[in-house]
Amino acid sequence: DQAEPHRRLADALSRQGRLAEAADAYGAAIRLQPDLLDAHFGLAMALKNLGRLEDAEKAFRQVIRLDPAHRDAMTWLARVLLQLGRHDEALRWQTDSSGMIAFSADRSVPFALLGPRPDA
Repeated sequence: DQAEPHRRLADALSRQGRLAEAADAYGAAIRLQPDLLDAHFGLAMALKNLGRLEDAEKAFRQVIRLDPAHRDAMTWLARVLLQLGRHDEALRWQTDSSGMIAFSADRSVPFALLGPRPDA
């Protein structure tokens, strides 16, 4: 499997904070194996951490296309959408029956605690 060494390198670069290089290595892994889910998720996280929110949004959506049950990708997509000011769309991605928006698998934050919407 030629893609896996690129993904492992990207993971290591990401842990070192070398996010631009990590994004490039994740991209190389994806070009070699377009369905490599971990590489897509790693790329999305690297882009988010680089502040490239529009690109991160697209990458998280690709993770969800590959795995529609990928809860972490949905959670991070919602957070990116919040940062982009798209509150209603973020809420649709991560609202559960209690009316809360999840920010991690084990903790939820009420949407109201995130502060007023800019257009409110």
